[in-house]
Amino acid sequence: MATLIDTVLTYARLGSQTQFQHVDLNRVLTDVLVDLRSDLEGVSSSLDNLPTVFGDEAQLRSVLQNLLANAARYRHPERSPVIGVGARRQGDFWRVEVTDNGRGIAPDHHDRIFDPGYRVDGTEPGFGIGLDTCRRVIEGHGGTIGVDSDGRSGTTVWFELPV
Repeated sequence: MATLIDTVLTYARLGSQTQFQHVDLNRVLTDVLVDLRSDLEGVSSSLDNLPTVFGDEAQLRSVLQNLLANAARYRHPERSPVIGVGARRQGDFWRVEVTDNGRGIAPDHHDRIFDPGYRVDGTEPGFGIGLDTCRRVIEGHGGTIGVDSDGRSGTTVWFELPV
């Protein structure tokens, strides 16, 4: 419930003033992992070092929280869940990736999953605003967001932020 409320509040705040500062994504990720500990129960994780970026900490926290919660929620019923978080520099951007070995997202959904209200799987609770919120936050930070998945063997949701 707290995650849902945070997501809705972040979604509502996106048009308001952002507070840009240097944000240590490692520290933000640590806080998110504490918040999601019950959702991540039984999940193996691989966590790489994340960069410090210039942005709004609350909004970037919402992005990581949403992506990790989704990775945990959409587990594959026949595999032990594994989630990875990593980053690498690509030119003038940091690319942060959240990977999982879950159900995957069929390629025909890739163009629409970041649209407001769009839901790939109606069996899970939600309103379809989580990934739209992520898109709006990342674009508001001068970045881009996308997804890689073949629809069978997991998903990588990535975002890029200026160095």
